[in-house]
Amino acid sequence: MFRLQFIQYLNISNRYSRTYYILNRWIGLRIDMLNTAFTTTLAIYLVYCRSTQVGSVGFSLTMALGISRAMLLFVRLYNKWELQANR
Repeated sequence: MFRLQFIQYLNISNRYSRTYYILNRWIGLRIDMLNTAFTTTLAIYLVYCRSTQVGSVGFSLTMALGISRAMLLFVRLYNKWELQANR
């Protein structure tokens, strides 16, 4: 009796965990591609199209990467929250 109930709970938990990790990888890849395109475009614009100081370019690129990391973290947390709400 106890083993059957434990296996049922384990199957439910594994189903949600597997869905979370698959969605997390899928969304992470797409967001990384978007962030790479954004950062590359910003770098090309700052280096070749404007005459700005080197420190300003480095600071701008660092902030762009920080925003992309924060956006990815927010999407992952929202994904985890949504899967937790479906239990």
